[in-house]
Amino acid sequence: MQDFIAATAKKLGVDEAIVRKGVSIVLGFLKSKLGDTDFAPLLEKLPGAAALLSEQAGETSSEGGGMLGGLMKAASSVIGGDAGATLGLTGDLQNAGFRLDQLGQFGSSMGELLKEKAGSEVVDQITEKIPELKSMLE
Repeated sequence: MQDFIAATAKKLGVDEAIVRKGVSIVLGFLKSKLGDTDFAPLLEKLPGAAALLSEQAGETSSEGGGMLGGLMKAASSVIGGDAGATLGLTGDLQNAGFRLDQLGQFGSSMGELLKEKAGSEVVDQITEKIPELKSMLE
């Protein structure tokens, strides 16, 4: 996992701590949407992912990220459902330190990681259950 974090940070020109936080946010989102039963096999195929989730669980949520991040979070609660949750994910990633223009590249890097470690079939199952993620993970 550390290799992925370092390579992605270099590619995006951001600190590794931002990518590390972003990965833990995405994993936490997947866990909340997939449930423990469907998430456990994915977690097993991602070395270091459990530790990242533990780090995230130990942190307290902050309300940073600027005005756009706050607007995304507010819009997510108004829209509701998976579309609202995806907007909330965008806001969380911005709060972690990503700029909006970096999210596409970060998302596609996460998609590549998931395909490499867990297989395309698993990514397809994820996007079937959470269709709004399909464009983010491509």
